[in-house]
Amino acid sequence: MAPKNDAVNNTDREFLSQLPGQVKKYKSVDTVPDTNEAVNYPTKFLNSLESLGVPPHNLELKYLLFRYLDSPTLCNGTRLAVKRLMPHVIEAKILIGHAA
Repeated sequence: MAPKNDAVNNTDREFLSQLPGQVKKYKSVDTVPDTNEAVNYPTKFLNSLESLGVPPHNLELKYLLFRYLDSPTLCNGTRLAVKRLMPHVIEAKILIGHAA
């Protein structure tokens, strides 16, 4: 537990640097369906959003996934083993948790 997301992100980065292997970087989709709304939701704003249960715009991964992407299935305590890190898809197997 930490008072701010920045503290958690710093801890995550430090922990990630200690794991062996190459870091795979994934970015979120940062567009709006209606192009007329693009003025109201600039890309920089979309990339800065940090919501509970949603990974950051720049997600860096090695072997294990520490963010919860699908809250009903992937809740606290769920552990995933990443099988393949592809350019736009992360294939993982649920090891421990509600949907194991």
